[in-house]
Amino acid sequence: MYNQQRQWPYLAPFEVVIHNSPQDCWVSFLGKVFNITPLIADHEYERCVKPLIAMAGKDISHWFDEKTGDIQHYIHPVTGCRVPYCPHGPLPDIPVEVPATAWRPLDRIPWWLNEE
Repeated sequence: MYNQQRQWPYLAPFEVVIHNSPQDCWVSFLGKVFNITPLIADHEYERCVKPLIAMAGKDISHWFDEKTGDIQHYIHPVTGCRVPYCPHGPLPDIPVEVPATAWRPLDRIPWWLNEE
């Protein structure tokens, strides 16, 4: 019987680590490898890509919840709100940490859940 599921290539860490610049940026997390170069280009001059560039070519699984595949969250000590855990700074598609008028709902799938 023919398996119609898409077969993804296996990539070793030494193959991912060479993609470690803003012009060629890959990261791995939760067993997958993502080319986030287009994401870096979309947010080129924004502060939110600095943590991604700093972790280019590395595994960032510790940023994510294994059960949900979503970004880690914690309870903010001042507001008591459940907020994304971004210890290295803000990330693209992450809302503001505290309640603010600048908050807007995301109108697309966040980059870490987008299989493309």
